[in-house]
Amino acid sequence: MAGVGLASSVQLNAVAAPRRDPVQALVQEVLSRPRAVRDGDEPPANADLAPSLPDNSPDFTQENFAVGWYSSAGSEQGDQATFHSLAETLSSQYAHNPDFLNYRKASEGATTVGSYNGYEFRFETASRVRKDIKIWGRVIFLPPVDGGRNGVTLLMFATSLAREVRSVDDVGVKGELPMMLESFRFGK
Repeated sequence: MAGVGLASSVQLNAVAAPRRDPVQALVQEVLSRPRAVRDGDEPPANADLAPSLPDNSPDFTQENFAVGWYSSAGSEQGDQATFHSLAETLSSQYAHNPDFLNYRKASEGATTVGSYNGYEFRFETASRVRKDIKIWGRVIFLPPVDGGRNGVTLLMFATSLAREVRSVDDVGVKGELPMMLESFRFGK
C-alpha cells in the first residue's frame, strides 16, 4: 500500500471560539507524523512534517488547505490502481477521529486540478465539541508529473462558519479555497 504524509497547512478565516477546533486538531495530528508508510518509503527531502498551527489556538477554522505527499508508482496510469485504496485508508482514519461526529464519505472518483488529472474523495462530518458546526472535506491525490516517487495530496477542509461554503460540493469551489487550487503548480 502506498504511504501518505503531510507537508504543510494554511488556515483561512479563523473565528474566535472557546473550545478545541477539530479541524485544526486533525490537521495537527496528520502533520505531526507520516501516515501508512511502507517500509523504505521516505517523505520528499524538502517536506516539513512539523505542525504549522499552535497547540493552544482558540479558533475554529472556516477553511483550511494542507499539502502532503503519497508514495507513487511514478505515473497517472501507475497510480490508478492505488487511488481507491489511498482514499479508503485516509477516509477510515477520518472516520475514526475522536473529534468527528457522524463521519460520512460523500463521493469518490476522478477529478482535475488545473491541467492535472487526479483522484478525490469528499466527506462530511460535524464537530464533536460543537455539534452545530458542520465540517466538509475534500482530499485530492495528484500523480507526479516527472515520474518521481511522490505524488501530491491536497487536503481541503471547510466548516459551516465559512460564509460562502454551504455543502461538501462547495469545498474548493466557493470561498477562498478555489484560489489555492487555481494557483497550484508542480515545482521544477
